[in-house]
Amino acid sequence: MNLNKQRIDIYHDFKSEGVWKKRLGEFVSSEFSMKKFKLVYAISLATIVLSLGILVFSLLLNQIVADWFFVSLCAIAVTSIVIFLFNLPLVKLSENHRNELSKLFFEEYINIEFYDGYLQLRDRRSSRVVHQLKYHE
Repeated sequence: MNLNKQRIDIYHDFKSEGVWKKRLGEFVSSEFSMKKFKLVYAISLATIVLSLGILVFSLLLNQIVADWFFVSLCAIAVTSIVIFLFNLPLVKLSENHRNELSKLFFEEYINIEFYDGYLQLRDRRSSRVVHQLKYHE
């Protein structure tokens, strides 16, 4: 039993807090960037649906919507589509980056847990907290 604990200590090198802090900080920054890209993605998709819905409704009923309002809705729809198409690969790239970082933690037998405002790295084999970082949303 003592040899197993020693092997875990050697494998994880619990004394190197800087390495874990750097990796965890990189994971948190990738998580935040992914959330930002997803927020812009959702807002642009909602804007596309709303503006195209109003445009279709205004095309079916003549002279309900003013000309300037119709043109501005068209401009908003086109701008939202461009932002949506630009943001789509960014969301996929940020998800892939976050998943790669999560995979690196998983390969080292580490779980990332969100607990009471803290982000914890926990060893799966011994349930020991390797590192803990304050988490702000």
